[in-house]
Amino acid sequence: MNIPTIPEDQIEFDKVIVFNTAHITENDDKLLTANASQELCIDQFDYGYRIFVPVDYTAEDFIAVVNVARAEGFSEHLCTLLQLAQKHKANWVKLDCDGAIYEQLTTFEW
Repeated sequence: MNIPTIPEDQIEFDKVIVFNTAHITENDDKLLTANASQELCIDQFDYGYRIFVPVDYTAEDFIAVVNVARAEGFSEHLCTLLQLAQKHKANWVKLDCDGAIYEQLTTFEW
């Protein structure tokens, strides 16, 4: 099969920031499992979740998304992960049980 050549600067890439699920609370896990959000786009997989981060939103619009997540019961810890993703221009937060654990972030045992 002949694979076409597409210049890298013409290809769309998604940037994913990965965190261990230990950085979210048990309640966050329950809410994510139930896909209990009007604002967050949540994709569940066998070992965690992916949450879409709208990096092209204005700062004001993104804060509104985070505030809705807070009002829906998501923890400040999950909201911090979303904000870190936007700060680093990642399109997705991946929460994975095998993901990186960062000493700068709170961890939970549940």
